[in-house]
Amino acid sequence: MESDGIYLFSQSDGGRFSYDSFRRMIFDPVMRHFHMQHTPHETRHTLASMLDSADINRTVIKLILGHSLEGVTERVYTHKTTRELLRAIDRICP
Repeated sequence: MESDGIYLFSQSDGGRFSYDSFRRMIFDPVMRHFHMQHTPHETRHTLASMLDSADINRTVIKLILGHSLEGVTERVYTHKTTRELLRAIDRICP
């Protein structure tokens, strides 16, 4: 994060990590440290759901996630909790 590059995490030369090298060198050690078992890809689902729950514009969400196909974000990446579903029903049936 302190580098001058365009990436949040970059290699020592400022270049981009591949998915595999990022996972092996950065992500997996963090997961082990916190005794967690997740994948970098799971963070996309979490981010998509959080942005959607914050009523962020769908176009903005697609741009952040890098999706170009219509409906991918909503069908694949956006998940709702039971509490959110109940709140939605409560809004129309007070």
